[in-house]
Amino acid sequence: MDVEERIGPSTLILGEGGAQAITSMIAQVMEAGFKTIEICPAQFQSVDPLTDPSLLKKLFGEAERRRLREALKPFHLVTVHGSSFWVTKLRGGYKEEDFWEPYRELMRFAQDIGAQIVSFHPFQRSDDADISDAEMFEYNIEFGKKALQYSDEGFLSFAFENMPGNGCWSLLPKINEVIDKIDSERFGFLFDVSHAVLQLGESSENTIPHILKALERCIDSTFQIHSHGIQRTKDFEAGLRDHMPLNKSNILDYSKIMRMLKKNNFQGPIILEIYFENAFDGRASFQDNLKACISAKHELMRNRI
Repeated sequence: MDVEERIGPSTLILGEGGAQAITSMIAQVMEAGFKTIEICPAQFQSVDPLTDPSLLKKLFGEAERRRLREALKPFHLVTVHGSSFWVTKLRGGYKEEDFWEPYRELMRFAQDIGAQIVSFHPFQRSDDADISDAEMFEYNIEFGKKALQYSDEGFLSFAFENMPGNGCWSLLPKINEVIDKIDSERFGFLFDVSHAVLQLGESSENTIPHILKALERCIDSTFQIHSHGIQRTKDFEAGLRDHMPLNKSNILDYSKIMRMLKKNNFQGPIILEIYFENAFDGRASFQDNLKACISAKHELMRNRI
């Protein structure tokens, strides 16, 4: 599949919305000429195993899922992405498996709408969590193996994403170690380019060589790329603002990234996660974000040689 057909936006740029909002977005994304799309059906923050699974079921019943599947048929690649889970405790009346249920429902949703890849943020521990880093490591491995058993027909592939910041579960080596332990061709890595920059920090020098080296180290297990601009600004709290349009990025050189992907014959989706027009504004409108994604696609295509 040509790289142009593997570039597409994420419905995360839409903000909050249910089936009707996403269906409307799918139509506009298709009209804009994209052949790939990422569906983000809901935002989970901390884990509540009793209510989070029902959230997806409530927002997307069987009829809504059938309509989404039909609307997505023209796309060549469909991925589903879930937001963060912060595990506060694995004791106190809940079984470990209870905390996986929201992600299991995300997998059901992905299968129901005909997606090929479902990606997750790794389970992370909050600062006051009643669980050690070592337990968290084993917990993520166990979840990955259970995910493979859930979809043993092989229709779905799974990926963990590197997170922004410098916490344990932001680090590329830690996530790669989990993926190695899961040991399956169907469980890999979602490499978020700008998140990798955030892990280096605002003062880091030689950013592009570091990013290229990190991406090349895990390229064989990388199923998907998240792409967005990142802007260095002295006035911003962290010194960096990600999820910007590519043409406003003053750190990343996507020509080098695209050439590296081509050299390594990367064949996965390249998802555009753009939802800020300016560093200090809130989320831009869907129409503005879609225009930014169209421009970003053209820029990536220019840089692919």
